[in-house]
Amino acid sequence: MEKEGTVLEQFKGVKVETVKVLGLERFGWERGEAQDAGIQGWMFKKLPHDRAVVVGLDPGIIAGMATEWKEQTLQDVWINNEPTGDWSGGDHRQKYAVLDDVTASEIIRDLKSLSAS
Repeated sequence: MEKEGTVLEQFKGVKVETVKVLGLERFGWERGEAQDAGIQGWMFKKLPHDRAVVVGLDPGIIAGMATEWKEQTLQDVWINNEPTGDWSGGDHRQKYAVLDDVTASEIIRDLKSLSAS
């Protein structure tokens, strides 16, 4: 993990099946709020100290028709300074160094599960 960075580059641009993204919910991840046209453009997981890890999705998940789009491209993965999935990042992004080793390891495990067979 890039401790001094604010984005996990190793997952950026990775294409995964939408059903696997939805499978993150079993690890405590939540879908972002539906935006324009009912698209949920990110997933997030609440972390200790009122933070959240957020992963942007393209094209996103259609609320009410979650598997309509079969594939998602992972965009930025970052730590938000609030326990929400505000996908905009920006000034809210924190360095991965704020995480303890166990939490960081769990995030990596969760995201690697997306490409597991």
